[in-house]
Amino acid sequence: MVEFFTSGVVPPVAANAQLVVNLWDVNTDLGFFAQTMNPAAGTMVAPVHAFRRIVPTIGSHNYNLRGWVSSGSGSIRGGTGGPGAFLPGFLRVTKA
Repeated sequence: MVEFFTSGVVPPVAANAQLVVNLWDVNTDLGFFAQTMNPAAGTMVAPVHAFRRIVPTIGSHNYNLRGWVSSGSGSIRGGTGGPGAFLPGFLRVTKA
């Protein structure tokens, strides 16, 4: 089971602008893992919790996330937690 969490994703400040997070296994793009779309031309911050069950092939695997935006710039936020701060984000791989 591959699981991703962040308490704040900020897509670009434009109507219908997207921030997409793809799941990768070394150099193989496994596809969109999470997607946020800004409905209006304002700032939007949204939490993301995504998970996927994968039956891996034999051998070692190195999963990572790569984010991209449809236009402009965006961000994936994380912090130390506490009052007024974002919680830590994570990518976790566990046997299901």
